[in-house]
Amino acid sequence: MKKDEAELIRQIDRSEEIESVYLMRGDQLIQEQAGHETPGWSEAEQNQMISRFREVLEHGGHAYGAFDGVVLAGFGLLAADWRGKDHDHLQVDLMYVSRNYRRRAIGRRLMGCLKREAVSRGARYLYISSTETQSAVHFYQSSGSRLAEYRDPDLYELEPLDIHMTIELAQPVQGRLYDLVPMTRSYAEAIGTWIYPPPYSMYTIGSGAEELAEMLTGDYRAALDRSGELIGYICTGSAARVPGGYSRGLYHDDWLDLGLGLRPDLTGMGWGTGYVEEAVVYAMSGGPRKGLQLAVAAFNERAIQTYERSGFRYVEEFMSRGPAGDIPFVHMRRRV
Repeated sequence: MKKDEAELIRQIDRSEEIESVYLMRGDQLIQEQAGHETPGWSEAEQNQMISRFREVLEHGGHAYGAFDGVVLAGFGLLAADWRGKDHDHLQVDLMYVSRNYRRRAIGRRLMGCLKREAVSRGARYLYISSTETQSAVHFYQSSGSRLAEYRDPDLYELEPLDIHMTIELAQPVQGRLYDLVPMTRSYAEAIGTWIYPPPYSMYTIGSGAEELAEMLTGDYRAALDRSGELIGYICTGSAARVPGGYSRGLYHDDWLDLGLGLRPDLTGMGWGTGYVEEAVVYAMSGGPRKGLQLAVAAFNERAIQTYERSGFRYVEEFMSRGPAGDIPFVHMRRRV
């Protein structure tokens, strides 16, 4: 977006029903019930927002807008001033999606654009001074944020009740459809918030200390799209195995085990085949093997078809423990 498009911000309906809010108690994030409606901006607030938008762009910031035809559905604004102890943070100055356009992944796409812009400027982190609402905090958490260890003094003085967070920015390898980068704590925490709906709920990892520690063992990689947005993960070796495969004698050193996860809101949207191919290229770069193997729940026909399109073939079916008891799994292999 350009400076002369600032007036379009008047189209944004920021109104929202606030169920709960977050407060900082020392270093702890505490949730409290709220139960009130936040109205849309007044004219004075709109004028203030427009002035702020223009000022940030005049000082070298960058803005992205999401449009439905000529209607501005949402926008994100990245400031140009360096922050953080090492001056390697750039601030997400504004981020709004209009009420009628929420829950359509617009915010995620805008955040991906801001991440890409920040990386291109050499930033290592995004800094976020978020409103305390549950929806805002959860959005930034799902985007990979964690509580800021160092609160920017100027921003904290300006908004002491805000929740101050940072997002670590990976430096992806160029030239591929997706990038598989080392798993960071912020990525692992974001993945821990992903909830898969039934019947796929068994794929929900969870956000406990044990689950987080497993994702940081080195067996996991975070998957980013070309804008730098977190879209999934892969795991290899023992992290990709299911218990029932051991008793069946399926696991051998000459076959590399592979596991994949795609963000819940992206499943069933045609991302799978290209994503699997990137995972295969990465997994096979580790050294000579007969090939790759994986285990997939037998009911997950969508995933099985995707793996078949990527060259995996059915080997056998076996039983393994799931969250609700033993369920059938399909063992598949792809030779080199």
